[in-house]
Amino acid sequence: MATKGIPFQNILRGTPANRFDSAEKVRITKIKLTRRGKELVKAKCNSYTPGSSSSYETEIEFLANKRVKLSCSCDDFVFRFEYALYSKGGADLRYGNGETPDKTNPAMIPGCCKHVIALRNILIEKQYIEG
Repeated sequence: MATKGIPFQNILRGTPANRFDSAEKVRITKIKLTRRGKELVKAKCNSYTPGSSSSYETEIEFLANKRVKLSCSCDDFVFRFEYALYSKGGADLRYGNGETPDKTNPAMIPGCCKHVIALRNILIEKQYIEG
């Protein structure tokens, strides 16, 4: 599938409100930025929540016209958002099994997990991207 991306604002509108609150608790480590000249093309990081033994790989790929493709290895992203985003061009199937999220997101609303929001917040804070 040729992926065209989705405007980040559209994804954020479909994201449940509690993910934004939860993102405040996420810690980002090992950020790697890929640029083409001065333009930020991709941001990858490891993310975790203090007190949890799990860490996740989180990625935002910046495309033309303020569109993005997202990825995160956490269960919330994989089992709720990855396929919904994929079906609309906002993700590749990296971690999921390609099945629709019939129980977790039956309306197939594109959204994102707290790890993606936390990475976005850091990029805004450091002025790598606009809010």
